[in-house]
Amino acid sequence: MVTTYYIVPALTDMAGQCRIVACNASLKEVAAEARSVRDHYRKFPDQWKEVGLMNPRGQVVALDAPPHVWHEFQMCEPLMAGLTLDISTEAPVPALKTGGPNKVSIDGTFNGCVY
Repeated sequence: MVTTYYIVPALTDMAGQCRIVACNASLKEVAAEARSVRDHYRKFPDQWKEVGLMNPRGQVVALDAPPHVWHEFQMCEPLMAGLTLDISTEAPVPALKTGGPNKVSIDGTFNGCVY
């Protein structure tokens, strides 16, 4: 199953942070019901739930989601309001690592880092 995450633009900058909301639908499903994710969020607010916060520096400070989703957000930092991520709710299967230091593994990483 795929979940769409959306960083809602703040109405004011008083708090200096933006809410992160989630909908249990893919971007394709959301697009079928509205012109944009923002329009879908406004038209069907009951389908979205608040799952986190982003600070003014574009970093996630709170997120009620599995660790691999948190990692996806961190890989995109600095974040900005209006950003939409379509992420599978199932945890990815860990890749088999081979070799020692300075070796490329089967999953295409070099010493555990994806380039």
